Amino acid sequence: MDEQKAVLSAQQSTESAQMMGTARFPIGAHRPFNPEEGTWDTWILQFRSYLEINLINDSNLMRSCLLASLTLNVFEELRRSCLPTTPYDFTYDECVAKMKELYGRRVILMRERASFFRITQSDHQTPKQFANCLREAAGHCNFESFNTEAALVLQFINGMKNEEIKLRLLAKENIKLDEALSFLEMYEEIHCCSSRVTMQECHAVEETKGLKSGGVSNCFKCGKQGHLAKVCKHPQKLGKSQKQRPLNSWKDHKLYADGIYAVTERAHNFEVTVKINGSQFEWSWTLELQLPSFTGHQVNLKGETMVTVEGDTGTRKLVLRVAKNGATNVMEVFEDGLGHCTKVKAHVKLKDGVVPVFRKPFPLAFAMHDAVGKELERYVDMGVLTPIDRSAWAAPIVTGKKPNGMIRICADFSTGLNDRLMVDSYPILRPEDLYQTLRGGKTFTKLDLSEAYLQVELDEESKKILVINTHKGLYHYNRLPFGVASAPVIFQRVMDTMLAGIPNVAAYLDDIILTGATDGEHRRTLKLVLGRLKEFGLRIRKEKCTFFQREVEYLGHILSSKGIRADPKKTAAIVNMPLPTNIAKLRSFLGMCNYYTEFIPKLAEMCSPLNQLLRKDARWKWTAEHTKAVKRVKRLLNSPLLLTHYHPEWPIVLAADASNEGIGAVVYHRLRDGTVKVIAHASKTLNAAQSNYGQIEKEALALVYGVKKFHKYLWGRRFTLLTDHKPLVSIFGSKKGVPQMAACRLTRWAIALMNYSFDIEYRSTKNFCQADCLSRLPSSSDELFDANFDHREAEDELTLPVTARVIAEATEKDSVLKQVKQFVLSGWPEKCPREELRSYFIKRTELSVFYGCLIWGIWTVILMKLRSRVLMKLHETHPGRERMVSMARQFCWWPAMNKDIEMKAQSCEGCATAQKNPAKRLSLPRLELMGALVAARLVHYTQRALSLPIHSITCWCDSEVALSWVRSAASRWKPFVRNRVEEIQQLVEPASWRHCSGKDNPADWLSRGVTVTKLAEGNVWWHGPTWLARPQQAWPRRQENHERNPLIPPGEERTSKHATCALMTVQTTEEPLHPGRYGDIEKLFRISAYCRRFAKNCRSSVSERHGGNLTAWELHEAEEMWVRRTQEEEFQAEIQALVRHGRVAEHSRIRQLDPYLYERGVLRAGGRLVNSYLPASMQHPAVLPGNHELTRGLIRRCHQRQPHAGGRSQVKRVTRECLVCRRATARPTQPRMATLPRDRVVEAPAFSQVGMDFAGPLYV
Repeated sequence: MDEQKAVLSAQQSTESAQMMGTARFPIGAHRPFNPEEGTWDTWILQFRSYLEINLINDSNLMRSCLLASLTLNVFEELRRSCLPTTPYDFTYDECVAKMKELYGRRVILMRERASFFRITQSDHQTPKQFANCLREAAGHCNFESFNTEAALVLQFINGMKNEEIKLRLLAKENIKLDEALSFLEMYEEIHCCSSRVTMQECHAVEETKGLKSGGVSNCFKCGKQGHLAKVCKHPQKLGKSQKQRPLNSWKDHKLYADGIYAVTERAHNFEVTVKINGSQFEWSWTLELQLPSFTGHQVNLKGETMVTVEGDTGTRKLVLRVAKNGATNVMEVFEDGLGHCTKVKAHVKLKDGVVPVFRKPFPLAFAMHDAVGKELERYVDMGVLTPIDRSAWAAPIVTGKKPNGMIRICADFSTGLNDRLMVDSYPILRPEDLYQTLRGGKTFTKLDLSEAYLQVELDEESKKILVINTHKGLYHYNRLPFGVASAPVIFQRVMDTMLAGIPNVAAYLDDIILTGATDGEHRRTLKLVLGRLKEFGLRIRKEKCTFFQREVEYLGHILSSKGIRADPKKTAAIVNMPLPTNIAKLRSFLGMCNYYTEFIPKLAEMCSPLNQLLRKDARWKWTAEHTKAVKRVKRLLNSPLLLTHYHPEWPIVLAADASNEGIGAVVYHRLRDGTVKVIAHASKTLNAAQSNYGQIEKEALALVYGVKKFHKYLWGRRFTLLTDHKPLVSIFGSKKGVPQMAACRLTRWAIALMNYSFDIEYRSTKNFCQADCLSRLPSSSDELFDANFDHREAEDELTLPVTARVIAEATEKDSVLKQVKQFVLSGWPEKCPREELRSYFIKRTELSVFYGCLIWGIWTVILMKLRSRVLMKLHETHPGRERMVSMARQFCWWPAMNKDIEMKAQSCEGCATAQKNPAKRLSLPRLELMGALVAARLVHYTQRALSLPIHSITCWCDSEVALSWVRSAASRWKPFVRNRVEEIQQLVEPASWRHCSGKDNPADWLSRGVTVTKLAEGNVWWHGPTWLARPQQAWPRRQENHERNPLIPPGEERTSKHATCALMTVQTTEEPLHPGRYGDIEKLFRISAYCRRFAKNCRSSVSERHGGNLTAWELHEAEEMWVRRTQEEEFQAEIQALVRHGRVAEHSRIRQLDPYLYERGVLRAGGRLVNSYLPASMQHPAVLPGNHELTRGLIRRCHQRQPHAGGRSQVKRVTRECLVCRRATARPTQPRMATLPRDRVVEAPAFSQVGMDFAGPLYV
């Protein structure tokens, strides 16, 4: 039909032409259109001129002329574009439009404008030709619509360096600047990091299917078909260049993707299964293999070795040659160490208007300092952390131990940062998407990334936010750490970007799964994935990868060549649940059934036989009917009415509970209408070690078990954690981070849960039936979980002077700790039952039981019977009190431990003997002497620095005692004074020293703390006292008695041994010792201690006598003796009342102090500081009378030791007597006031005249 139309149209065109030809001949000749000779736009202009000249106006005739003016190839192309019709079915204008679409120039405005601005004059162009070229180019640019926006976009595109992006933007019509920016962001997100792996040149190895029959293959000897060169009878062989096999004969050959080099004509491949050095391989090997490659070049060998090859016919020793750089090397992705993603950097986004959070570091046990410090240094060496000096953000760290014994450091970003982060929503792989991606796969491979998050580098802005605060200072992360709320979304985006464009592969966070319809396709996909991992710089853990498996478990599903199905493990906890054996277990089972009744209507009817056993008058008798009912209920619980597949976009909840028999967990979706769709159940029995856990630890173990069991559902997304144990909400869900005093095992589990993002909620037990039943009726044990969580318990046993067995046995015999242990295992009451348990009741949520021992946090609780042995071990090398406390806090604890350690350190005789007496404070005259020494040095240095002649030197001092020392013989005085006097006399002549009053001494002003401003305003500082301007005879003089100055403190002058002996033999009749005899109370205590030692030595044998310096304990006993003596004098009635009745009288003046008698007979005050770490003397101070010499002496000692600090009441009375403080706070004498002027005392009116005035215009 189409051909008839074409013939008829041609005839009509011929008739029209003949009719026109009868009138006149056509003017001019038009050449056919050939795209190789010119453009369509130019040709069609000439063709239209041809039609106008010849007066051709008929549409059909114009179309025929156009088609007749096309070359054969052009006409054929036009015909194809018009299919299924012909060009003659179109009008002339439609044919022109078709031709323009095929051969015309496509005008893209942005590209034309960009090209216009790049036009330059060529060497052979004249200015006129160049102008015409510009006019022609401008005709395509539509400059009438050219505005500022168009100019910005054009310059933006022209200035870009990436040519590919530039071409893509130039191809867009009427693009705006914002649209260009959006396109660039999308392009960088999708394409920047998805470049394909550049494969090295790889040549296939081909094999012939048969030896005798060649089919239609060509012979490589004679070139004929029907046989192969192996059986060819033709004697002539082809040239060397013709001996290589062709690569396009795929019908006769089988491709091996692992082959690298081609073989020559006589090569023949075999597939065999052999063992090489004990390892089995499926090997494609070649007979008569020649080393030249397919392209003819020589193959470089890396080396060769002899291997033992075992096959069906026996064992042989063969040479194995290894090609050097033969194929793409992707083995580095399996190397140990941390990978480094080089293509993408992670960015952590903050919410708008957030305030930085800086948290101080958590307290760290002293025993952990070195190990944590080494782990931080290792992270620094790996490039994960970098130490910094300051930061506005900081999060603390929590530490734990890895299964291999190393320290695990985790940043606790839940302390404030996570709440301030903006977490983007990003699509996670769904089961149906997974099936579509992996559908048709024969075998499957799973790859697991090593320390996935830490392989992704952070950008500079994020590094400033992710900062940790440790005992060694601040560190910022260089890699994406665990515990960041947005980390899963960021990492999933990196994985999707990396695997973009690779077929048959999917990734869920750090788990990659891939497949192929054939083994060859599977291998090619695996090579692409490994190559992409290498390109991105990521590494995987080989021991956790599985290759070419028939079926694999992934996201709670079993994938195989038959399809995707649910994992039977999800329902194993219900299917294998044992039958109830008592009322309690049956009630728990029915509680779970009642929870699901609203979702499964028939469930309540099936439970009717079981409910009859719970009646009050019913006897427990389990029958076959009950067993049948339980099976029906279990079958219904596992039906699709309740179970569902995992959906990433639905809210997910994990509920876990523990009992004495086991632990159970259930993970389910909570839909908007309130219905529940269970994803999976899990339960396990408790092993022997877990049965000894405290109740809080069992409940925590259930949560950890559920999270680890359903890791694939929970990791990388926000979920809700349900528990019926309220203390766990504060331990695992605290916004302030992991409690530092939580039990060691709980702290370790809290660190493990920090890798997940969850909200923990509390539910009462009666509303917690679904998990409660699983824990009371556990299916079986879970050896894999127990191995991962209990294998290191023995490694954590604390080493002490007593073993764990001894402590456990003694704990069972101790009435207090035995009851505490029972409360820890079974639960504490709401109120403290006994006063002896209060110290433990306060820490009840932090106590646990480990190997029968009571543990507080990470410290073993030592009972009273074993504390002396621990104290002896702590003081074995005679450390001080602070050192003993620090060592004890690394390992153990008991109430009032600091107090016992202090008593142990003070009672050590060896420490007291070796202890040095405390340094005495310098007296005021000695300080004046030190000032004179500074002045002498200043004079000496000034004298050396000045080049002028010096006639005389005069030094002034306002201390008569210091002048007496300087002007006397230095040998008269004790070493301190003697050494300084000798140096002063060497620097300045003694006769140059003179005395002046304190008000005329500028240096005295400095010693009193006068400010620099006030000092500069004084005339004395600049010019000295006024009498310096007078003659020396008018300078002040004072007669000093240098031989016996009464102001010199006693004891400064040296005495000879002979004189001392003479004084010792003089009999004195002094009054006995009393507190008011000596101005220094320490002197009273020292003399008393010597007297007590003398009396003790007189009663002891020679070998038991003590000598040498006084010990601290002897001074303490002397002080305690004077305290007891004073109390016996002042509070005799109160002491007797306490001895007889245990309390003082109602009218006693010290009754409000709640006094009691200490074990050494000292009357001490009660108080509320029993549980503090303060020493006993601070917890319960001794009671002393206010107006007594001993009290004033003790206060004076404290006042002098605390740089003359003030106090209240009695303390103030003593401090007011201090000469130093009186001089420092002295008020100058008030000058006499002058007579007041008349204006100050005579009243007078303020104004002599009073009137009114107005300002501004007045309107009448």
